Amino acid sequence: MSNRNAIIVMPAYNESGNIYHLVKKLRNYINKVIVVDDGSKDNTSELAETAGATVIHILSNSGYTNAVMTGFKYAIDNGSSEIVTFDADGAHNPDEVLQLINKYYESKSELFIGNRFDVHLPNVVSSSTLWANFFASRIMNLIMGTQLIDVSCGFRIYDTKLALTLMKEQLSSGYGLPYHSIVIAINSGYKVSNYPVSVYYDASKVICTKKIEFIDLLSVLVEATKSNYIINTELISLSESVYNLIPLTIKIDNITLCLHPIITESSYLFQAQNTKYERIIGRLYDFDQFSAKKNQFA
Repeated sequence: MSNRNAIIVMPAYNESGNIYHLVKKLRNYINKVIVVDDGSKDNTSELAETAGATVIHILSNSGYTNAVMTGFKYAIDNGSSEIVTFDADGAHNPDEVLQLINKYYESKSELFIGNRFDVHLPNVVSSSTLWANFFASRIMNLIMGTQLIDVSCGFRIYDTKLALTLMKEQLSSGYGLPYHSIVIAINSGYKVSNYPVSVYYDASKVICTKKIEFIDLLSVLVEATKSNYIINTELISLSESVYNLIPLTIKIDNITLCLHPIITESSYLFQAQNTKYERIIGRLYDFDQFSAKKNQFA
């Protein structure tokens, strides 16, 4: 199947170790690759241009959302029929881009999100990453009435109608876009779905959920639940706890998660509690109490 006029948008910040290889591989499948260099201090831009990308320069680091929106504007101005976002950190497989595009056409979705957790063994993805995504997807499903497995994957496809809608919104500058796009798509009557993709993580690095990313997710959900005082209040309280890096226990979808703050990394380590134990840590948030009200929060 033809990829029509898909354009790849890749936000990048100090990714000189990955960018050349990724752009070269992606251009085997999609001619137009846009790298939005979000104020890199290294030679990310030069390597991306050498590999054949069109590079948009942002002078100082402006955040993931702004970088993607900058790429969206270029893609739409250049007649893109759909926009593929692709992370520059080497976590995704460029060889899967055409398959994702073809499955996107078949799905008739306006937002088609890669699912990193459908086909992989535990030794491929850290347990903390698995459980952090479990929380993010289950809380999103609870609030928005979706049935998504992965809500934060950066390898995804946006219909240009949805991209234009997002560009008109007042979006936070941080990492909220993956979640905000789902909320806005659902509230706009668009279809959102997942499809399995590969993922690669380097276990030599500490893989935790950064506080700022966690707060960006919760900020989107607080906004989405303004009409429901009870769950909105619970989410605001959770945001305040995360801001202060308090140890947390979260119950959701019949799973108990223990969130251990890693102060030196300003992050959280997510672990699922074994059913043999009833121990909790820190402050308890029980979202299972809201499950009966699913689909009523947006």
